[in-house]
Amino acid sequence: KRQPYIYGFVGLLLIIILMIGKSKGMRTIISLAFTLYAIVGLLLPMIFSGFSPIISTIFIVILTTGYSLFMLNGASIKTWVAVIATSLGVIISGLSFLVLSQLIHISGFNTDQAEALIIISQQTGLKINEVLFSGILISGLGAVMDVAMSISSTIEEISHQNPELGVKGLFLSGMRVGKDMMGTMSNTLILAFAGGS
Repeated sequence: KRQPYIYGFVGLLLIIILMIGKSKGMRTIISLAFTLYAIVGLLLPMIFSGFSPIISTIFIVILTTGYSLFMLNGASIKTWVAVIATSLGVIISGLSFLVLSQLIHISGFNTDQAEALIIISQQTGLKINEVLFSGILISGLGAVMDVAMSISSTIEEISHQNPELGVKGLFLSGMRVGKDMMGTMSNTLILAFAGGS
């Protein structure tokens, strides 16, 4: 009984995105559709086929990041920087999680779906502790992409306004912008995860 309302609101959202964003709005919708397909059509089958959830998620995240940012912003230096920064952040997060999960013995069995996951893992070899990380990584990806593109765009604009600033000056400007964003983005992510849990 809820489907008509859900589809109605999704349709309204798409119409608003198209009205306000015009061609960029259309690219946004295509990018979002690709991301959803990558998660449902690629990531989940990979995980259920026995591939490592962490490696699979890192692969999908890099794929969707590249596709989304290039689709939305075109092939430019700032897009390349944002894609590389996001990808490196995801890889570092994956490696950090692997180390941390070994040190503190994260099992992933404290989730609501633990019983179903145990049955699936017995049939497929699913690594439940890695599924936990996969969910966390996907949840935070939008924020990480947003930060990477915002800083890249800011630095590009600073470079256009003051071409004599040089690499060191641009780097320091980027660090100052990043420090300001770090505080608010940390709160955004923590509040999102707290609300979700």
